[in-house]
Amino acid sequence: MTERFQLRKPPFWTRGIVIALMAAALVISAISGSFSTGSLLEDLAHTVISLGAFLTVGGSILALRLLRLPRTPPFIALGAEEVELPIKADSRRSMKVPFRDLRTVDLRFAPPEGFLIIESAHRTFFFRLRDFATPTDLPRFGELLRERLHSHPDGPAILATLAIESDRMRATIARPTRATMSLVILLTVVYAFQLLVDGVDHATVFLRMGAGHGLLVRGGEYYRLITANLLHGPFWHYGLNVFFFYMLGNMAERVMGTWRFVVAYLVAGLAGASLSAYFFTERFSVGSSGCIYGIIGAYAVLSLRHPRTIPAGFRIRKFSWWFLAIVSIVPPLLVPIIDWAAHLGGFLAGALAAALLSWSPRSIEPGHPTPGWIRALALSLVALWLAGTAAAIDAGLRGDFSLLREVAALESVDAESTNALAWMICIDERADRGQLRSARDGAQIAVQRSGNAPHVRDTLAQCLHRLGDAAEAARVELAVVEASLGDPNAGNYATQVGRFTRALEPPDAIHLGEIQIESRDDGIALRAEPAGASRLLWFEVFEGARAVGMLRLCLGPDRIEEETRMPVGAPGEAALGDRGWPRQARLEPRLLRSKACEPPDSGWNVYYWPPDDRAAALP
Repeated sequence: MTERFQLRKPPFWTRGIVIALMAAALVISAISGSFSTGSLLEDLAHTVISLGAFLTVGGSILALRLLRLPRTPPFIALGAEEVELPIKADSRRSMKVPFRDLRTVDLRFAPPEGFLIIESAHRTFFFRLRDFATPTDLPRFGELLRERLHSHPDGPAILATLAIESDRMRATIARPTRATMSLVILLTVVYAFQLLVDGVDHATVFLRMGAGHGLLVRGGEYYRLITANLLHGPFWHYGLNVFFFYMLGNMAERVMGTWRFVVAYLVAGLAGASLSAYFFTERFSVGSSGCIYGIIGAYAVLSLRHPRTIPAGFRIRKFSWWFLAIVSIVPPLLVPIIDWAAHLGGFLAGALAAALLSWSPRSIEPGHPTPGWIRALALSLVALWLAGTAAAIDAGLRGDFSLLREVAALESVDAESTNALAWMICIDERADRGQLRSARDGAQIAVQRSGNAPHVRDTLAQCLHRLGDAAEAARVELAVVEASLGDPNAGNYATQVGRFTRALEPPDAIHLGEIQIESRDDGIALRAEPAGASRLLWFEVFEGARAVGMLRLCLGPDRIEEETRMPVGAPGEAALGDRGWPRQARLEPRLLRSKACEPPDSGWNVYYWPPDDRAAALP
């Protein structure tokens, strides 16, 4: 006779659906943020695209949910030789499992909590007490199943197997997760401190707290291989890592045991940060994801080597492994800031640690004692991490970035890596003079090694400006603009010239008197007396009280009769942008230099660049 146990009709909204939608929103937000340019229109476009992507992904998740929901409440059917089970409590599909294929039956009934786990040779089924329409059906199902197994020809053997698996499950669940909870608390405290000291948005504070950076690690600051794993970037970065680690860590620590878990986590963090420092020398690397991928790698090895030792409720299905593989590979292809090297290094190190520390199925059994050498290894790694953290605290309190100067001088360090770090320091409003001087010295070395690349000289000019040397900053930036007149970045450099020259004395009125310049609706009207050399003039353009760009004139030495020309931003092109040439523009002189430009055969030229919003916002 077949007994049916009715389940509740599953609700549409579940915690899993909400988490999936939140994860989609966080990932799409992270992808959009990585392409932020600082331009209001472009950022608005990215926001609209992101919203459309979220609606598409979210709509797909909800549509799949709707398709999977059963039209009628599902049920569990217990026969004389088999049990028919829904794939999940909210699935339309079901599967018949013969008694001889049962591997695990674990039942807990302690209202208002309770669950039923049934594992067959092919699949694991999980039902909560609240999934049953009548809560008392849960214990009644267990009693009836035992009765039918006792009367089954293979009943004694099946019951013996189920008893062994049930004991293993209970022993695994009883294992404490002290390391997981301690690490979650530690990461949360560190992130709270980051928020308190602005250690999320400011490069110099990030560096002083021990953020990973390949350039500085190569210079000998090896403590960053440890502290990089304790820091996080934006809140979504911290939230995703800690949430995922909490979910995975509670499972992995119970299966592996605390000592092996600690070894895998700490070794993975070191390996991931080391591989990241090797591949990336131009950017920060922070986050506990390398450690998390180490735990994933360790769990994968245990699942492959000792699948029968892991209790049914702790086994990860093939679909979940495929999902992990996709979310590990695809996001780094879309979001350049994701540190794939840390993920890969952590995964490989965690897998290797698990392979070495779990040589037999018995070695990870809950009742099996952990060898003393594994405990000693775990304690040694903890001591190493504490020493690295202490070194980071000492270096952070001193705030000494003189190492940048020494590292930049190394033959193995390329100009782009040095320039990237110097730029991050010199655009950080929290940087002090010692840090700025170190960044300036590094930028000077980078300029020499790059062959005077414009963007590297721009970094040097920014550092000089932050140090108060406006005249030298303007001189360097002028040379950058002259070398980049037809370059798309010329507007950025021109805005820099405007920022730097505001701190200088305006040009001599006597010399300006020899040049008559006027802004008209159809361009710039010019009349100039002859001079002994070419002349370069810079004006800041205002429309009312609002600065609307920079104007550059290069005049030859000969007399120029009154003539009107429309400014250009690239040879032969009207490059006034969407704003056009401002009507009733007011010109304020900023700079006058002799022999500082090459005039064209026509006697003079004039360039105009609207302000670059990103450059204008720099400190």
